[in-house]
Amino acid sequence: MLVAAIIAASVLTAIPSSVANDQLAAPYPLGWHIETVDSEDYVGYESSLALDSAGNPHISYYDNTNYALKYATLKDGNWSVEVVDSSCGPWTSSIALDAQDDPHISYTCHERLNYTKRINGNWTFETPDPGPSRAKWPSIAVDQEGDPHISYHAVPDGDLKYASRQNGSWTLEVIDSEGDVGEESSLALDEDGYPHISYLDSSNMDLKFAEWTGSNWSVETVESAGRVGMFSSIALDDAGNPHISYNDYAYEDYVKYAVRDGLEWTIEIVDSFGRGTSIALDSTGNPHISCFDSLMHDLKYAHRTEKGWVVESLDYWDNAETSIALDSNDNPHISYLDWVQGDLKYATFRNLLYGPVYGNATPGRGPGQDVILGSDVHPRIQNSNGQELKDIPQVRESVQVKLSGKWKDGTAFEAYDYIRVIYPGRK
Repeated sequence: MLVAAIIAASVLTAIPSSVANDQLAAPYPLGWHIETVDSEDYVGYESSLALDSAGNPHISYYDNTNYALKYATLKDGNWSVEVVDSSCGPWTSSIALDAQDDPHISYTCHERLNYTKRINGNWTFETPDPGPSRAKWPSIAVDQEGDPHISYHAVPDGDLKYASRQNGSWTLEVIDSEGDVGEESSLALDEDGYPHISYLDSSNMDLKFAEWTGSNWSVETVESAGRVGMFSSIALDDAGNPHISYNDYAYEDYVKYAVRDGLEWTIEIVDSFGRGTSIALDSTGNPHISCFDSLMHDLKYAHRTEKGWVVESLDYWDNAETSIALDSNDNPHISYLDWVQGDLKYATFRNLLYGPVYGNATPGRGPGQDVILGSDVHPRIQNSNGQELKDIPQVRESVQVKLSGKWKDGTAFEAYDYIRVIYPGRK
């Protein structure tokens, strides 16, 4: 696999070549930083990511070796990892932060719905729904008062259920009981604290959506063609409109995107061969989606622009189960599982340090030349004096490029790729 990069200069235009990238030291797209958060035993299963007010990541996930719920956060450049609950078998968890940046986690323990909150370094535990029904696939959101709201699938009843806490007491509701419904639910709260939920109708393989109107629950089918609705994720824009990412298994594992403006749903195909979607909206309301390639298991990231969807692969081979969040600068952060190594990994896009950042580019023939990274965050092929190259690589000639420098936070980076000239540009 190759790093997706375009070398933009007034003297030539190039795209990544077909040269194998296995020998390169850092095969990640320019601007992306990828690191391993936890590699102890087999960890990282079903991670959930939230960012605090300073943009620091908080991740809940399962340790499949020790059957434990774990929590990781990054502060001052260092990851802190701790075991939250060591008594539970592996299943899904979901994390949200309150106004004080305290983490709240919903998860299943012995097939019961559980909830925990970290206060002053200590975890408190509650069981919102003690049974007799069992719980799967919880999704949590926290309102402005700091109270948790959780959607989940109740078995064997096959219902979509909803738990909310006010004044220290939990209220349980059945939202949808028509068939086997509620798997893989995703919950978001609007500015009034009203819940909006996307979920799978397993009986009909449909994508469904439920929302509280202030007086009653409204339930509707978003899409029913084919086998749709798996791995749904929901986000609300500033107007309260729902945006949902999900999978369509009937057609090459399509990643799809649905948005409702008023009463009408618009559905788009984002990409093929993708699973495990997670969605977030930027400050302009545009969707950003993470998923993994169902064939190659590459970590993939898609975002919508005025010209359409842009999709790129970030980490190659053997990745799964993603969760995405955007910081205040609309930079994406993604947690995910390296399922072969059994590691929890984390990817984020960092704005590059503006100004001259030098590296080295070695053409396939001839002497090496310097590469300067300009303030418009596009690499340009120049010599060390800032002059354009006069000895242009030939059309179809491969060029190996190496960039090195520092991010805004001072962290050093190196990025490598091969490019191939496809046609000379014009001045």
